[in-house]
Amino acid sequence: MVNIQIEYQGDLHCKATHGPSGTELSTDAPKDNQGRGESFSPTDLVATALGSCMLTIMGIAARTFNIDISGATATVEKEMTATLPRRIERLTVVIQVPHSPSQADEEKLYFEQLRDLKPVPEVLEIIEAEYGRIPFAVVSGSTRESIIKSLTVVGLIHYFPVIVGSEDYARSKPAPDVFLAGAAHLGVLP
Repeated sequence: MVNIQIEYQGDLHCKATHGPSGTELSTDAPKDNQGRGESFSPTDLVATALGSCMLTIMGIAARTFNIDISGATATVEKEMTATLPRRIERLTVVIQVPHSPSQADEEKLYFEQLRDLKPVPEVLEIIEAEYGRIPFAVVSGSTRESIIKSLTVVGLIHYFPVIVGSEDYARSKPAPDVFLAGAAHLGVLP
């Protein structure tokens, strides 16, 4: 349990003290609601809590996988009702992460979760029905290692004699290189 002490200081100002740390913050009513707008309004703190909570949850998940999201931001736009009593009508959140994980980080995360991978039943049905009738290949922006591990986990590796990974072509999508490489390996026209 966390104790937060709030004191009304007059003139629509409050001071809140976080019990465990002693950290203080002040609130003031906004200018459009009889205040001076000198600090966060109480409803601004709701918006702040939402954005902070979202980034904190993301940080916990990222830490679990050793991914650094330092510098990530949440911008929360708060809209109040136009009529009394004033209430929060909408909170819109935009989150930006300044950098993407490296391909090595992405693959590490993928491999850690690979055991949960399952084939899509409708796709499996088509593969089984068409195998031997048409040539099959997997072409992907992932590494060949990642493709092979994925197909092995879902029990489909034997259906795909041709595997084209990111190391097999120069330019990634939307350039056609990956598809041209797949067609060339299969010996078919693109």
